[in-house]
Amino acid sequence: IHLEELFLGSANTLRLLGDIQLTTKYLRVSSNSTVELNGFTEIYVKEGAVGGDSVYIEAGSVINNTRRPKDFALFVQGTKQVRIGSNVIYQGTIYAPDNSVELGAGTQFFGSVLGDVVNLGANLRLHQDLALQREGTAGSSQTPSVRMRYWSD
Repeated sequence: IHLEELFLGSANTLRLLGDIQLTTKYLRVSSNSTVELNGFTEIYVKEGAVGGDSVYIEAGSVINNTRRPKDFALFVQGTKQVRIGSNVIYQGTIYAPDNSVELGAGTQFFGSVLGDVVNLGANLRLHQDLALQREGTAGSSQTPSVRMRYWSD
């Protein structure tokens, strides 16, 4: 499925049924919204957004209700920022090797995140899901390699 942009309005629910592979130039999930899954979902955000961020998930949103991070994968191409707002519950992976990724204050992140720079907000709960290393993502035949390059307090 290709969409020019994927925009979910405030306090809405998007239900993605079955295994889905979606491409878009811009992804925005407005505050207090939910993305529900019933299957494996991959979203590819290709460079193309004008100005600002290529991905913005606003405060209070829930991404992936399955409680299985391997069910949701977000791939971001280009150099625009990926922002996850405050108090978001995110269960999945983010692969954005050339992007700055911001995880907001109070967010609960379950899964794996890779970015050029990853900024962590105050009171963030980051749960690196090591099962992803053993299992890979549901749609992938490759087993990813996870390692800590450096840590700074």
